[in-house]
Amino acid sequence: MDDKRRRDFGILIGEKGTSYYLSVFEKIENGWPLNPNIFAGIFGPLWMIRRKLVVGVVLFYLPMVVLSYLVLHAFYTSFKDLSQHWPLIFVLPHLALFLAGNNVYYLRCRRMMLRQDVVDSGFGDSQRVVDLMWRGGTMPGLPFLVYSAILGKILFSFIFWFVLSPYYFSVVSGWLDPFLISLKVK
Repeated sequence: MDDKRRRDFGILIGEKGTSYYLSVFEKIENGWPLNPNIFAGIFGPLWMIRRKLVVGVVLFYLPMVVLSYLVLHAFYTSFKDLSQHWPLIFVLPHLALFLAGNNVYYLRCRRMMLRQDVVDSGFGDSQRVVDLMWRGGTMPGLPFLVYSAILGKILFSFIFWFVLSPYYFSVVSGWLDPFLISLKVK
């Protein structure tokens, strides 16, 4: 990695974690296929949102949740079993983020730098630094909370309507059946 590219990556990543991510990015460029990231594996989509990978959440994390649901649905024959083991839905996406989270982040940073090269062909270096700082780094607190709340709402809706609701409604109807039958008899 040449000095200009190293400097641009450092600006795009931000002050915190620059040395860590530069060493990881050098490993990726040298051909290391997987670079585990503990924080990405533990926090999952929150790590992605914090690193401004909101599109990555939609294109990487949510399809992994759906795939994980389909895999678990194939193993568990009844909704009762699946609803008791619904936290397993998040094992596959978090494992994928643990193994490939740095690669996803590297691809985003590289794409941002290539886009900036095209945009900045007529501008000076100072404008390039300002644009890279604006596009990179980590997300501030309020947008982070808003995006996290939206993602939480989407995940909660998915879990409730596709995983828990068939079992939930069968339990509720089982509780209500004696009451409804007693109303019919009278």
